[in-house]
Amino acid sequence: MSDRRAGKKISRKAELQLRIVIFFAILLIVFLTLYNRRVSRLTAEQERIMKLIDDAELLDQAEQDRQAASTGKKKKKLQMALKTKDETVMTFQGNPVTKEDIRSLCRIVEAEATGLNENSRLLVANVVLNRMRDRNFPDTITDVIFESDGNVTQFSPVSDGRYYKVRVSGKSKRAVARALSGEDRSKGALYFMARKHSSPENVRWFDQELTYLFKYEDHEFFR
Repeated sequence: MSDRRAGKKISRKAELQLRIVIFFAILLIVFLTLYNRRVSRLTAEQERIMKLIDDAELLDQAEQDRQAASTGKKKKKLQMALKTKDETVMTFQGNPVTKEDIRSLCRIVEAEATGLNENSRLLVANVVLNRMRDRNFPDTITDVIFESDGNVTQFSPVSDGRYYKVRVSGKSKRAVARALSGEDRSKGALYFMARKHSSPENVRWFDQELTYLFKYEDHEFFR
């Protein structure tokens, strides 16, 4: 009888411990969920830009639909998206931004920061916008992204084709909205690289010719 009672006591104790663990695990999940919602909440301006991003995303659908036989309101909407892709939809620190610029920025952010967190994507967007405002680079977002020196593009996803194949995620859209609303964590960076994915020649040029600023996740940032 004593062995059975001891066994019951151990079983009840283990059950109590398990319940306590489950209780605190639930509390942790609730806390993290609420925390992430608080951190990720967009401002009214960023929400407005998110709508512009959704409109710009129609350009992809419109280009895919060119050869399709769809009719009605959807086709008219997609055709209108193509006609207005070069119209200014907002300004960023005095610089005009078109639907095409927004689409280009979302795509390069996704391609350059695939698998990285939202702040890494924000930093990529910051660098593109910093270049647009710098006199040594082109004056529009799209021209910055497609700038090349001979056959060498400034952003590797453009040359290797990743830019054209990505599917833009919610993280990238949110990062672009944050960047276009003025949020900037780049410390003025005009360049970035992922050292482990770069050739020795490129790494040497970054280290010798530029000023190192900081590292975040896979990318190192320079000016």
